[in-house]
Order: sequence, then C-alpha cells, then structure tokens
Amino acid sequence: MTTPDQFYRDLEVLLEREPGTIDGTEHLSSLNWDSMAILEFIAMADQKYSVSVPAAQIVESSTVANLLAVLSNP
Repeated sequence: MTTPDQFYRDLEVLLEREPGTIDGTEHLSSLNWDSMAILEFIAMADQKYSVSVPAAQIVESSTVANLLAVLSNP
C-alpha cells in the first residue's frame, strides 16, 4: 500500500486536479467525481495498488478519506 499523500497525488492525476489540491478532507461531490471517475478509480486500484474494490463500496464513499479506507480495507 502507498502512503496517503501518494494516494492523494494519484487521485489528483485521475481527476485532473492541480498538484497539492487534494488533502483527504474533500467531499467527492466537490470534485469531478462521476461514473467515469469511479471506473478509473477501480482500474487504478487494481493496476497500481493490486486491490480489487467492489463498486458498491466506492459508490457508498462520500469523501476522499473514505476512498483511501476502501483501498486499505477492501
């Protein structure tokens, strides 16, 4: 598993955000979080972190911190 800071940087790339703009406190609704982002997150989790995450867990997440927890405890 990667560090939270590295995860935030990876999420910034995925969501096309400026570096350093995600710190884990954001609500997903304030980001460009849509069905495409969910699919890209699933692919990133699998490819980069070797974690298979059920889509239902991602859909239930409301914050960036929730996504990190999903990766840590699939």
